[in-house]
Amino acid sequence: MSIKSNGLLVGLGFLLGTLGVRAATSKPAKDLYVSALVKGLQAKSAGEELVEQAKSNLDDIVAEANYVNAQQKAAEKAAAAPVSTPAPPKSRSKAKRGSAATA
Repeated sequence: MSIKSNGLLVGLGFLLGTLGVRAATSKPAKDLYVSALVKGLQAKSAGEELVEQAKSNLDDIVAEANYVNAQQKAAEKAAAAPVSTPAPPKSRSKAKRGSAATA
């Protein structure tokens, strides 16, 4: 390549760069950037809302699982406890008649 063609390429690069900067800073481009950013923020908000709902559902599931687990442990403990029947009361023998001194 000759110096002339290198200079031409540099000039074209500069021209395209300048046009690109002007296009990027134009009013329609700024409107496009703003609308894209708005859509991005809306998507972020929807995503955060979805995550919060998922966390809430997960918290409910964990709480219910803990409750069921506690109920099962209580049932197992009640089933494992020995069933004790009260012993019948011992009969007291009556004092022998006539052996006690009366005053």
